[in-house]
Amino acid sequence: MDTMEDRNAKLLVDSLERFLVKIFGKEFIESEYNKLKTYAPRGKPEELRYLIAPNVHRAGKWYRLLETIKEQEYSFDLRFSTDVEEFMRLLLFAHGLDLLIRSNTLPLQRKEIVGALRDRGRFESLMYETMIASNYASNKFHVKFPELFGERVDIYAERGEIKVYVECKTLKKNEKYVDIAVEIGSWLNEKKVNVLLDITLPRTPKKEDVKKVSDLVKKVLEKGEACKEGDIKVSFTELPEYLCKPFQMSISNPENVEFILSSSYIRFSAKGPEVKEPKLIILRNPNKYEEVSRRLKDALEKADDQLKTVRGRKVIYIDASEVIGRPTLQIPELISLNTVMYSKLEAFVRSWLENHVTIDAVVMTEPRLYLDPFGIPCAVALESKTISSYIAPGWTILMNIIPMPKEASPKALVNMGIEMAKRGYYSLALGYYRKAIEIKPDLKEAYNNIGKLLTEAGRADEALKYLERALELDPKYAPALINKGIALAGLGKYTEALESFNEKLESR
Repeated sequence: MDTMEDRNAKLLVDSLERFLVKIFGKEFIESEYNKLKTYAPRGKPEELRYLIAPNVHRAGKWYRLLETIKEQEYSFDLRFSTDVEEFMRLLLFAHGLDLLIRSNTLPLQRKEIVGALRDRGRFESLMYETMIASNYASNKFHVKFPELFGERVDIYAERGEIKVYVECKTLKKNEKYVDIAVEIGSWLNEKKVNVLLDITLPRTPKKEDVKKVSDLVKKVLEKGEACKEGDIKVSFTELPEYLCKPFQMSISNPENVEFILSSSYIRFSAKGPEVKEPKLIILRNPNKYEEVSRRLKDALEKADDQLKTVRGRKVIYIDASEVIGRPTLQIPELISLNTVMYSKLEAFVRSWLENHVTIDAVVMTEPRLYLDPFGIPCAVALESKTISSYIAPGWTILMNIIPMPKEASPKALVNMGIEMAKRGYYSLALGYYRKAIEIKPDLKEAYNNIGKLLTEAGRADEALKYLERALELDPKYAPALINKGIALAGLGKYTEALESFNEKLESR
């Protein structure tokens, strides 16, 4: 296929289309594509309906997505957040499978491979396995797919004396969340209502809940008042027809968010990028951590059982991005969304590994879309977070090499940190603040500034530790009271945030 690095929209889309036809066959693709038409409602087509086509192979949906982009004259102005996510997955899959085909790891002449690709149920797991295997192949490992040929293990990778056995598991979101979002989203589009909807459900929804929740939302919006009916809560924030950068939205308690569907158009004006007709539907589950950790444990136990028959290094890969990852939105610069679910589940996995010593590591992966300064997609990555029982937690190791002025006073270091933060050099700023604390441990200004920086970086829970320390040193220190209020508000703790702001007013 054509190089995936080519950023010309027409070349990229046409290349992906040819790739799908080559891999799945023209007749198969057209058959799946035609099935999608049965999901389109009568009258004006509503693209959202294509998201809930359960009996259509993902390749057919991808082909439909590419056709839509072509109809828009090769514009990547994808309207729905789920379309953005699908385009990311298509790029990752195409890149990975192309590499494996060229290295003869997955020759298309083998009937087992063609059968797995066309099998709708098997393809969902094969898609993820392909992404993981291609990473090993690109790092000069010789890769095999034992399970495709009757064995129990998904991937075997070998380079020199290193032999790695890999099991891949994917945690899928409950499709009824998607059904509810689609039902509501279709109605919002029909009525041209621009709104941020926040819906809390008491449990994982069932078929009968789709209409029930949809009817309640319609009633809430028609009355213009938030509502609680039984254990279902619905609140909303009206949005203007156009959003631009000064308008900020913050999603509280992101750890219990099950699914987000966003819909909007993007346009460019003299003011810069603008979002037209924004709609954001948030579905929550208060028991999400308990449910996800239970499913994660089941997946880990199953993978461990499958790896018991082999000897060598054993690694389990988990794609949990659908249930705990950061949602991909078209308007990320306007939305503050912090997630603590990964850190909680990382601790859960670490504890599990302590009792399963034959497993070397668990790797949690998350697809990420990177945008250039103009908001145009420039790279897609499948990021990995490796967890083991004997490696310290964290995504990365950060080492700052900062030229510290000789004999600089702590106050001077804080001032230098402030200047670095203004210029956007946040790591440098943190380095100066921490050095100031090292010299003078009771410097409240340094603790406050670190808290402010961490809050702005989306790490409000971490920021509070530094802000609390500043207030221990000076309970009436106004900047720390303000920044503590901002951090608490970012975590959805509005009552506590208000208390902090009130303390600041009383300290005047």
